[in-house]
Amino acid sequence: MTKTIMVSNQKGGVGKTTTTLELGAIYARKGKRVLVIDLDGQGNLSMYVNAKYDDKNIPTIRDVLLEIKEILKHSEPERDEDTDDGEEDIITKSIQTTSEGFDIIEICQMRSPSSVT
Repeated sequence: MTKTIMVSNQKGGVGKTTTTLELGAIYARKGKRVLVIDLDGQGNLSMYVNAKYDDKNIPTIRDVLLEIKEILKHSEPERDEDTDDGEEDIITKSIQTTSEGFDIIEICQMRSPSSVT
């Protein structure tokens, strides 16, 4: 079963990126298959692991989440107008469908979502 870890705080400079990076490295050294997702707008984690995203044709995680949100909007039953299908729900659904093949999924995010399981 995949374990999901979210490192999140509303304040910057509290060690989210470092914590996510180091935990991922520790798990990887122990032979775990680790997926690290950088949802922090600054993208520092991506920079530290030398992720190349200069090519404008490569979608960012934001692009992917927006596409998923659009697909879910058209594929699920009608919802009450007051119900917000926020980012947290989309992230949760995305993780559930992506988790196969990974032991650990780590997410680094600027703000703390109300519910990510």
